Amino acid sequence: MKTFCLLLILIHVVLSTCVQDVNAIYEVFGLSLDGIVNGKVWQFLSYGFLHGNWWHLAVNTMCIALLGLKLQQILDWKKALAVTMLAVLLGGGGYLLMNVFLPENQQGVLVGVSGGMMGLLLCLTTLDPDHRIWVTRIRSKHLGMGFLISSLCLALLTPALGVPVFSSIGEMLGNVFGEEMFYVSHACHFGGGIAGLFCGQYILRMIR
Repeated sequence: MKTFCLLLILIHVVLSTCVQDVNAIYEVFGLSLDGIVNGKVWQFLSYGFLHGNWWHLAVNTMCIALLGLKLQQILDWKKALAVTMLAVLLGGGGYLLMNVFLPENQQGVLVGVSGGMMGLLLCLTTLDPDHRIWVTRIRSKHLGMGFLISSLCLALLTPALGVPVFSSIGEMLGNVFGEEMFYVSHACHFGGGIAGLFCGQYILRMIR
């Protein structure tokens, strides 16, 4: 997983220093509903290797490294990477599904490996559900489900989605905390988390 994180950093360094029109790269390799409709199926995976800025990259790679190395202690690096990639795929699917119901002017291009990060988290908390998180002493399975449910709720609260009641609450939250909270693809996080949850459950069944 260290090698995977280094690859993410290397890609961002190259794009930041050697590419003049980065937006053109994002349009080709970032994930968008328009891109998939036009046959750019590679976007289902390629979007996870791109990041919007250094802060976005730093948070994602740090979490991927910590969670991935922890999962490697239980499985191996190949399985940990497979969980990450499956979560990227399902996270992308969640993002696209949400975009189907959004107005065209609200549809964007998704980049980032945070769906894979959520997959690693949910896989870990499923495999070791009774582990107590340091300081908080929260059981890991409760932490994992908390993140998963929160991602679903935040996705439904997106004002542009127009879900009755949820949309109104989302507008109020946006006024208080800023509309930026809905710039994050919570649907992608939810899809990635579902992938990690199923991976963890499958591995437990195989062990038993």
